[in-house]
Amino acid sequence: MKVINVNVYSNKKYRQCAAGGVSERFEELLIPHERCPFDANGDEENLCKVVHRKLFGGDVYHIQPINGIDGNFTFGGSYAGSSDARFSELVGGQYGAIAVHDRKEW
Repeated sequence: MKVINVNVYSNKKYRQCAAGGVSERFEELLIPHERCPFDANGDEENLCKVVHRKLFGGDVYHIQPINGIDGNFTFGGSYAGSSDARFSELVGGQYGAIAVHDRKEW
């Protein structure tokens, strides 16, 4: 599987707000993209996906884990992004970091 690397940005003081999520455990996340030079075997713990939603009439994007626990994730306080133009393609042309939804309420 071809993936793009994105960097995790978080306030180190509150990083534990992700409750053990990927943004708390990794400095980089892997996002599938067919035109990327990096290969992943698909079972990496930091493998995530970009999720697109319509919210209040606008397009909203966030990142959440692919593997692991089923169910809904919430915002854990971290953002992720890349200067790679392929990341911008995945998030509707938006520039900058987007929210990481990796907090799971147990």
